[in-house]
Amino acid sequence: MYDYKCKFKRIIDGDTFELDVDLGFYISLQVTIRLKDINTPEIYRPLNEPEEIHGNEVIRYLKNYIDSNKEYILKTEFDKSFDRWIGRIFLEDEYEIANLIKDKKLERLEDKTYKDLMYLSEEELKDHFSVL
Repeated sequence: MYDYKCKFKRIIDGDTFELDVDLGFYISLQVTIRLKDINTPEIYRPLNEPEEIHGNEVIRYLKNYIDSNKEYILKTEFDKSFDRWIGRIFLEDEYEIANLIKDKKLERLEDKTYKDLMYLSEEELKDHFSVL
């Protein structure tokens, strides 16, 4: 596992981020990192509308804790099975971003649960998933 300083460029979804990673020696690299050991709702190819709304609520929640002007600590490793970088991102108090999601129980639900929520209106879904 490697440690780097990083800044957020973009939230892709609740468990995937585009980061500007400081490699040292005044060299930085923009990379996409998937959080380790967590799965959040999809927003780009969701199962249905409830999952998409849930995913957008996760992003809305995370934006309260992420500042693109601040530096964070990134610990990375390479996931050979998916051919991608995965990592843990830490806030300034050494609290892991994945724990923000876990603490509020914002992880992706089972497909059946999203299907059972199809009868709710968009407003009811937003209220159902709202954590703010």
